[in-house]
Amino acid sequence: KTVEATIPVGALSDAVGDAEHEGLASLEFSTDGQTLIAGSGQGKIYLFSGPDWKPRVLEVPMKPPVLEAPVNCAALPDCSAINGSLNQSRARTAALQQVMARREFSVSALLVLKNELLISGHKDGSIRVWNLRSGELLQTSSQGSTRITSLSLSHDGKLMLSASEDHNVWRWNLEDNNNLVNSGLLTRADSEITSMSFSPNDTLAVIGAEDSTLSLWKVDTDEPDDDDPSEEANLIATLYLDQTSDSKRWLVSAPSGRFDA
Repeated sequence: KTVEATIPVGALSDAVGDAEHEGLASLEFSTDGQTLIAGSGQGKIYLFSGPDWKPRVLEVPMKPPVLEAPVNCAALPDCSAINGSLNQSRARTAALQQVMARREFSVSALLVLKNELLISGHKDGSIRVWNLRSGELLQTSSQGSTRITSLSLSHDGKLMLSASEDHNVWRWNLEDNNNLVNSGLLTRADSEITSMSFSPNDTLAVIGAEDSTLSLWKVDTDEPDDDDPSEEANLIATLYLDQTSDSKRWLVSAPSGRFDA
């Protein structure tokens, strides 16, 4: 089924407003094609939809800043003015601290599920599950403290892979109650993960890395051995570009041996 949506560029540009300076990234459409979803560098998720395309905003909850108590200057004639000036300065400092803190929640990856769930990956390594219709934050999970660089969902919507800046790829199960559960480390790559994709039957996943390697993995097996991920028990083969010859041929390395592609 193909869904057509006409987005008035001028109206959308006006609707962005304050989001412009935050840096919008990680663009996705809702499954019905009627909502454009954009993650920002301030940990906000903007949901643009017609007819005016003004955005709804989903925000990562944060503790409000704590301002210092007023200075005890009752003996001074201009005590009120002094505290007023100090409060303005403190408010500006608190606002700046809030901005800096929000950058740690910068949205780096988005996934939209058919059941109106939204999954976001963030700079601090956290993964959040949202109700796309109500905007409610349903769950926050983490398996590290480095930026989530990529998220990939299986075709049946039951399995997800997350890649992070520390080159780790984790498996996640999405249960019937929409609870996201970590099911173990799949691999720790030698360089940053650039892309991930599932096979049509969701039994395999291919992972592309910055060092020009492609690796093929079994993902429908039992939980990997977290104690010794170097065993790579679920690795089927790795394709890599032979840099030693002028032919730039692709080589395939499998657990049973190596052969030319």
